[in-house]
Amino acid sequence: MRPNSLHYLISLALLSQFSATDAQQKRTYNVAIVVHEGVELFDFAGPGEVFAAAARSNDVANINVFTVAPSKEPVVSQTFLSINPNYSIDDAPPIDILVIPGGRTSVLLNDAKFMAWVKELEPKTDNLLTVCTGAFVPARLGLLDGLKATTHHGSIASLKSGYPNITVIEEEKFVDNGHIITSGGVSSGTEGALHMIQRIAGLKAAKGVARYMEYDHWSPDKGLMAYENEAIKKLKSMSVTTKSRDGMKSDFSGFERELSNVTAEMVNFGELEAYGDELLENNQSELSLMVFRRLSELYPWSIIPFDRMTEVARKTGKNDTPPTEEEFINLIKENGIAAASESFETWQKKYPGWKIFGEGSLNILGYKYLYGSEIDTALGIFQLIVKAYPESWNAWDSLAEGYLKSEDYPMARKYYNKSLKLNPENTNATKMLEQMKTQYAGQ
Repeated sequence: MRPNSLHYLISLALLSQFSATDAQQKRTYNVAIVVHEGVELFDFAGPGEVFAAAARSNDVANINVFTVAPSKEPVVSQTFLSINPNYSIDDAPPIDILVIPGGRTSVLLNDAKFMAWVKELEPKTDNLLTVCTGAFVPARLGLLDGLKATTHHGSIASLKSGYPNITVIEEEKFVDNGHIITSGGVSSGTEGALHMIQRIAGLKAAKGVARYMEYDHWSPDKGLMAYENEAIKKLKSMSVTTKSRDGMKSDFSGFERELSNVTAEMVNFGELEAYGDELLENNQSELSLMVFRRLSELYPWSIIPFDRMTEVARKTGKNDTPPTEEEFINLIKENGIAAASESFETWQKKYPGWKIFGEGSLNILGYKYLYGSEIDTALGIFQLIVKAYPESWNAWDSLAEGYLKSEDYPMARKYYNKSLKLNPENTNATKMLEQMKTQYAGQ
């Protein structure tokens, strides 16, 4: 029987090689935000801001946000804002998350075609998120029967009296039933959307969005979790100790087997991460490490699971671990790109395939140096990114831009062409190569 000691498990996690297969690709979530005549402005704008910000900053999933309305005709919010919907219910693309804001909700409730559309669409979506009186749409359709739900404080009584099969919850920012999430009035929609980002992309992503929005009072605990993921519930129910003549000893084999069967379709990134955190808080470091390692297998492009494994290792006394992304970025800022590049090479030899930084985070840093005219540092950062992410067309595009800024036109052409080979639809590379033909033809 192979050993189950914590140091063995840490060594296994750190020494294993990690790579994304063709089957392991970032998932795209299509987020449709319903707009209608009389829609409450903050009800749809708050979640819209959250999902749009998350689309730019998370490294777990692709997020595509758009508006959809009963028709393509412009609608008016708050009597002064005209909105042109991206789609109508007749031509909307597939929807993974449907957001129904409140406002003059009678417009939707009295639209038989819209209500039929929601009823048909709802089981095909991952999640339905309502804001304010938007909760009355799934309530009218019977989708909240037997569940807990909330709405704007001024409509709590109406929801209670009109729909006695719903357990109406007061004084909660949102109520999560797993598939349907209802949130309170106006600003609570922002809370519900941040909760959705936490589920999809993890706590770090949600906190990053809240910080960007300067929504500093946001707390993940300001809501009611009315369900528990079935895969995680099963893991929690498993015994991880067995009796022996010497007393209690750890036996993680059954837990490990069950964990290996967990897929990205069964549990969201944030849900599995939160379970790993719960285990760590309960001093179950071995199981926490297993969960974060499984997270890295399901989402090998994300830096978060690797940072979390480093955190667990250090908490248990193993300090010979790769730096976290934040530590690596600080190394660049404090010691320079040469020192950071040397550190990267050292850790890659020791732990092949280990993610030390996310492509997006370092790319943003590279452009800060590029725009600040620290071109050599920017080039060093972009070169480091292509080493870590050689199949990324965007990484090669950024490197080409760095060389263009440094007036090394042959290298700029070389790497724009490399980017185009990886992604023939890279319009920026095409544009810059055409521009270089005329402006720098002989260089």
